[in-house]
Amino acid sequence: MKRMEQLGLGAIASSWLAGDVHVPIFSEQIHALFGTSAIRAFAAKLGLQPGDLVRRLSQTLPQMVHHLASSPGLSATASMR
Repeated sequence: MKRMEQLGLGAIASSWLAGDVHVPIFSEQIHALFGTSAIRAFAAKLGLQPGDLVRRLSQTLPQMVHHLASSPGLSATASMR
């Protein structure tokens, strides 16, 4: 979440943490967040094309972050630090 804030994506991250409306993250933002080489390496380990991984991340990352932030023991403000 801190990295997202550094990249100017704090509003997107905040939408994932609170509420049911999750602002989408776009492929170029995912590349900036994780780095193209990391995406390629992770995609290769999963047997996916990098573009397929990015599409899947754009769909699931908001939901995963929201779920983790909603878990007991992790507050939304703590996860943004």
